[in-house]
Amino acid sequence: MANIYDYEKKQDYAQMSDWADIALQHNPDDQEARQKKAEATRLLSEKKVKEEQYKSIIQRAQKSLEEKQWQDALSQSDAALNLMPNSKEADRIHQIARKQIDSQAQIEKYLTRADMFLAQKSYKEALEELKKVQSFDSENKDAQERILQIEQIQEVHDQQIAELIRQYQEAEDSKDFDAAIATCNELIDTDTPNQRKWTEKVERLKTAKVEFAKEEEKWQTIKRKIDSALFMENWAEVVSLGKEALRIREDENLRLNIRRAEEKLAVLQAEENYKQGIYEVKDFIVDKKWDEARELLSDLQARYPDHKGEMKLLFKQIFDAETAFDKQYAKKDSLFQGNEPDEDNDFDSQTRQSEDDFFGNEKNISPAPKSKPQMASPATPNSEDDFFDMDVSPSRHKTETSRVVRSTSDDFNF
Repeated sequence: MANIYDYEKKQDYAQMSDWADIALQHNPDDQEARQKKAEATRLLSEKKVKEEQYKSIIQRAQKSLEEKQWQDALSQSDAALNLMPNSKEADRIHQIARKQIDSQAQIEKYLTRADMFLAQKSYKEALEELKKVQSFDSENKDAQERILQIEQIQEVHDQQIAELIRQYQEAEDSKDFDAAIATCNELIDTDTPNQRKWTEKVERLKTAKVEFAKEEEKWQTIKRKIDSALFMENWAEVVSLGKEALRIREDENLRLNIRRAEEKLAVLQAEENYKQGIYEVKDFIVDKKWDEARELLSDLQARYPDHKGEMKLLFKQIFDAETAFDKQYAKKDSLFQGNEPDEDNDFDSQTRQSEDDFFGNEKNISPAPKSKPQMASPATPNSEDDFFDMDVSPSRHKTETSRVVRSTSDDFNF
């Protein structure tokens, strides 16, 4: 009887029945043995029925699992486990089906989120949700179809954004602020992941538009002044205003006008420098500094070859003035020595003529008489001393430097 109870606990009803038969062979009237025999027979019969049921159920569960009918597989595996709680196959199917069902719930969640992002044209976020779906089911057809759809839409969308950005940059470069702002507003609606970026650009463009209007007004004011300066040939003002305008805006025509004005200024400055040099030459002549006059005139001749004719005349005037000056002293020396002047050399007439050639006087001067000349008074208007400012006194000639008679602009009116 101990073996009967042991096999009963082990649910080995065949052994339980066999040991009950053995017990009845030893004692046919043993009621307990008879009772265990009947119970073992009943349990053995029930076990066979359960085994047949389990076999049928587990087969259906396996088929559902293969067909990825997760809910059916879960139900069948649960039924199999009710029949045979220790069935490893039923438990395996149950675990796989439960995991797939949970995954399917997550997949549906991710697909729903992907559709939401698609509606918002947030394609990047939609793709991220679909990748989560594929982490649960790499062959999920819904995810694959949506990914293909996004790729096609995104290609067209990216082209649209690229075209809008090109239009925006073109408008901004050409200072068409209204068009640039309108394009940015389109980008706010189209390029949704960068809405903040385009919103900030709209505000910046509005500020730039106001600043540009101020600069444009200033530019037009300066431009009018430049046009007026060009008309008046005020080259210095053209250069000054032009450089100020270029700090506002680059303009090739304006740069050309500045270069022309600078060239004009250079020509005027060169002419001014030449005139100043001529004034200095004439001052040297008046001061009877013949060598300095010739040296400076030679330098001017090298630097300003276009004025060769005028400088040639000045060289002649230097020669004539120096010759007249030397003759004057020669005559005065002869007077003090009691010698008669050479009648063939009419010094007074030639000297006066030389002075008139230098200063450009047009009045006619009567030649001096050929008799012995009287010493001219310093107050005589046409005295030669008006040009040379020299005293006939030998002592003054030897001790004093002749006074300088400064020229005026009329004196050099050639």
